[in-house]
Parts: sequence; C-alpha cells; structure tokens
Amino acid sequence: TVNQLGIGASIFNAAQAFITIQRSTNLSATLSYTFSKLMGNTSPLLTGFLNANGTPGIQNSYHIQDKEWSVLATDIPHRFVANANYSLPFGHGQKFGGGVNGWMNEVIGGWKLNTIISVQSGYTLAITQTGGQAYSGSRPFFVPGANPLTQGDVHHRLGGAGQTQAYLDPTAFRKATAFELGDVPRSSGRMRSPIGFQDDLSLLKEFPIHD
Repeated sequence: TVNQLGIGASIFNAAQAFITIQRSTNLSATLSYTFSKLMGNTSPLLTGFLNANGTPGIQNSYHIQDKEWSVLATDIPHRFVANANYSLPFGHGQKFGGGVNGWMNEVIGGWKLNTIISVQSGYTLAITQTGGQAYSGSRPFFVPGANPLTQGDVHHRLGGAGQTQAYLDPTAFRKATAFELGDVPRSSGRMRSPIGFQDDLSLLKEFPIHD
C-alpha cells in the first residue's frame, strides 16, 4: 500500500546575470549565468527516484520538515548558457552579392548560423541501503571525513573495458543498524553526476513572404 502524505514544500532561490552582445547587424549573442538552489521535502518530478510509486523516499514521516529536507533531484547550482546568431554575409545588402535580386538572392541570401552552448552542474544522486538490520532506515550514514566521490578521469570511473575505479567510494558510507536512520539525504549535494555539456548548432534559411 502506498502512503499518501498531505504535506510538502520546496524553496527555490536564484541569482541570474546575462549580457547581450551586438557586434554588428550580422552578429548577436547572449551570455547568461544562473546560480541557484532548490530544496524541499517533495519532488517536482512525476516519476523518478524521489517519487517512485508515488512516495517521496522519506525514512520518517514524523520528521518530514527537518530530517527529510534536502536539495531536490532537479537542483542545478550553476548553469551557463551562450547563444549566438550570425547572418551569413551573402545576398542582397550584404558584403558578398549585395547587388543581387530575384531568384539568385533567394538562393544565396537569408542564411543564418545559430549555436547554443550550455554547461551546468551535475544532478544530485540518491543512495539507499538494502539488506540492513530489522528496524533500520532505508538510507546509510556518511563516514565522517570521507569523500563519497572518487577522484580522477570521469570516463575511467563510469565503466567500460579496463575500469579500475568506481565513481562512488563505498568506504565513505556505513549501513544504518537497528533503530537507526541514516544521515544521507534523499538526494545529496555532496554526490552529483558529471558536469553536463550540450552544444547545438543549426543552419537556418529565411524566406521572406511579401503581400
């Protein structure tokens, strides 16, 4: 039976900065940076590890406002986005072929390049324990002074042929024993996936429509 809890809260705080660059009539760009924090005892996701089977992954419903308060699965502390648009200098009124008209201008003119580059912090990770003692919590404890993330090249730590190192250090955790609730949060800012990077490039063609 799935327990339905009629309580939940989240807080999102952010600082944003952006710069718009207009170098010429052909080139424009926008650079933006967001520093934020998303915390709560519920999840904005309809599915996922925090809302699996309709439950928010809590250990103790009597302490949902304090012991179950953590950063959420969609918390992204740092996000940088660069967007640039460049009109290729071909066609009517441009540097190359500026005097062409008619069908020739329709072929060589109106072309634009657009790129969007985004870099952001990794997503928070969730750790649970299985096979614990009776009446123990569903999450382990952090070992004081130990770093749950290993160091080194990410590709070598995420698997593949010849892997010698894991992404997480199992010695940085200990299982909760009977009548203990682990102190690892539902999702932890100390454990994150690798930094996210995405680069989109597109070539666009404008066809003006006249009355």
